Amino acid sequence: MNTDSAQIRSDGLPMRHALARLGAGLVLMFCAVVATAQPKPIGPLTLPASEPELPNGANDYVYDRFFAVGGISVDRFAGTSNASYDGQKLVRLPGGDVVVAGLVPAGAGAQQLGLVRYSPSGRRVTWPAISAPFGHNANQYILYPNGAANSPRVTNVAAIAQRSGYIYVLVDDMYPDGLDKYRPAVVVFADTGRFVGWWFIHPDNDVYNNARDMAILGNSLTLLGGNSAGGWWTKFWSARFKIGADGTLSVDTGFGNGGASVFTLSSSAGGCGNAQIGGLCPITGIALDHAKGLTVPLAPKFYVAFTKKYDNSGDHDPCVARFNGNGSLDTGFNGGVACVAFDNGGNREDRAVALHTDYHTVIGGGGLSTVEDIYVTASVARDFSAGVGVLRMNSSGGLYSEFGTGGKIVFGGCGTGCTVNLGPTVPRAMARNGANLAVAGYWDPNLVDDPQLAVINATNGSFLSFRTMGIAYGDSIFADVVAGPNGGFTMAGWAKDETVGTWQRMYFTSQALPEGFSNDIIFRYGHE
Repeated sequence: MNTDSAQIRSDGLPMRHALARLGAGLVLMFCAVVATAQPKPIGPLTLPASEPELPNGANDYVYDRFFAVGGISVDRFAGTSNASYDGQKLVRLPGGDVVVAGLVPAGAGAQQLGLVRYSPSGRRVTWPAISAPFGHNANQYILYPNGAANSPRVTNVAAIAQRSGYIYVLVDDMYPDGLDKYRPAVVVFADTGRFVGWWFIHPDNDVYNNARDMAILGNSLTLLGGNSAGGWWTKFWSARFKIGADGTLSVDTGFGNGGASVFTLSSSAGGCGNAQIGGLCPITGIALDHAKGLTVPLAPKFYVAFTKKYDNSGDHDPCVARFNGNGSLDTGFNGGVACVAFDNGGNREDRAVALHTDYHTVIGGGGLSTVEDIYVTASVARDFSAGVGVLRMNSSGGLYSEFGTGGKIVFGGCGTGCTVNLGPTVPRAMARNGANLAVAGYWDPNLVDDPQLAVINATNGSFLSFRTMGIAYGDSIFADVVAGPNGGFTMAGWAKDETVGTWQRMYFTSQALPEGFSNDIIFRYGHE
């Protein structure tokens, strides 16, 4: 396992010295394999050609006109208009502020991490204690590493999370090792803007150990990495850090093999004989979330959503695996892996996009009971253009029959009976707020990308709202979504400034509420 940090601990010792005894430089080969075969699942769905948008309803979600300017904030970090500022992920802090993370220019064609903070009303918030040299424009922005030595070379932002006054950003770090290689790195700031440190981990020296996702539960930070296994995506891996009271990270050596656990799926167990590579199924890890319950265990279980390739005709399906707190496969979850087809068993390309887990109490005929929900959003192939699939799964790996048709829904794109290619509906993220589930992404016709937001009932999958939410700037997308105030949702992504050129992007942060509530000023703010 490779672990390191270029930052200084509070005792003055370089973190790389503190981590060396944890096995830096070792290669982990802990592999969990499903014990029973997983045949191609069949899941018929009766679908209309395309699901219409649902405008002008009382529950229709529209831009919150009291957030920023008409529900929209665009930001280029007080930089030049001929550069690209790419908003990618956001997190809501306990006080209601949101922090948006993405990529901003670093000079000489390079990129770096950019953080900006907005109040609940969408106004930019000054960071009170940014460490040098990361403050920019009177501390309205954090730029990292901004020229600092011994820092990661950030090429992508995979996830952002918060805990107890600290912000954790998972990025791809490109580092030289004979050639350019990639590994996950976690960059940590206090919510005041003070820099805490950065840590990386990867199980081997393969070129593409890309960062995929991250989740925090209690003092456990679990991350998901992808691994190309010498050019072929036949495994993914997870790792765990423990979070200290001061926000710093330390490798959890009781997890996997010294801190990381690698997962592969044999072709016999995965039912992918026609696509196997070296006896393994092609798989791509996509998203991770912890299992939820009444208590927070010291070593929480977690779920991983991934895509499995069945054959060489392009057939892919989304799958979910559950892992124990030590990183081993939990065979109590459908034998370890549950795969779900959205395509009636045909050779369609359906790929996992996002994962969300939830635990709550419900009142039924027998009194109170608890329910664990596992939601997966997928990009699903349709006859003319791709759409969106959402499934709701229980803690045993089965589908909830009351959700949509047999546990899943499909919308957007253009299916059987379509006469015009409407362009794909592209999902990017999902979030739950109370009884509702939001799927954020964009519509991609030939002329312009437009952000789209769907809001559905989290129990039965019925639609509350599904609409395109284009803005005047031109091309724009929703790349991430979190629960917002008053039953709404807050989104982050990018918008192109087409008054300058075709590739220049700005951070694009927005908020949506049910239309009736958004317009009811008296109910929202009280009598004036």
